[in-house]
Amino acid sequence: MTANNSPRLGLMLPNNADPFDPDDFVETFTVLDGAPGVTPIANLAALPTGLTTAQHMSQYIQADNGAIWYWYKPSSGTPGAWMRSNSVGMLSQRSNGGLVQSTSTAAPGAVVLGTSVPLTAPGVRALRVDIDIDQINSSGSSGLYAVLLYQGSTLVKTFDRGGLPVSIPGDFNASYIYPAPAAGASLSFGVSICTGGLLAQNPTGTVSASGTTLTVSEI
Repeated sequence: MTANNSPRLGLMLPNNADPFDPDDFVETFTVLDGAPGVTPIANLAALPTGLTTAQHMSQYIQADNGAIWYWYKPSSGTPGAWMRSNSVGMLSQRSNGGLVQSTSTAAPGAVVLGTSVPLTAPGVRALRVDIDIDQINSSGSSGLYAVLLYQGSTLVKTFDRGGLPVSIPGDFNASYIYPAPAAGASLSFGVSICTGGLLAQNPTGTVSASGTTLTVSEI
């Protein structure tokens, strides 16, 4: 056997005095085959196909967004699946510093902030959608209002807030966990406001919002 080996993986590091032994090559390349590292690929479409249990836990990183995938198939009786080992963080952020007002009493309300890109989801990890409004208030007697979160044309969450008189505008901060989308899914989030909602049984007045930021991140 080769007398000189690398300290971490035990790979052969022969010098001219070491005898030639084919088993040394078998041992070294067996180690390398079992620890291939992370293979760069151009994009989602470049993930390899036809993998089996022999490639269980093999990792690939997308060059276009940094998403790291690994192949999970620990046994022949387990369906193979691509899983993710990292989050790529913030996917998009959009702001509207202007004032938006609405007398709408129900969804869809008045659009405060339109589509947040749209964005392409890296895939199989949930998303966190953060809504931040610097100042919001309702002139109605109850001071109640609702902030509506949409994905495309679908209302995914209603946030009921308020209770302050018109002269005391407050800020608004809320988060929503959007279920893990399929890899490559095209999404677009938007925010609307209205004076209605679950809390406002008889909504009146005008709801006003200014300084809105929508942030979408992968978690």
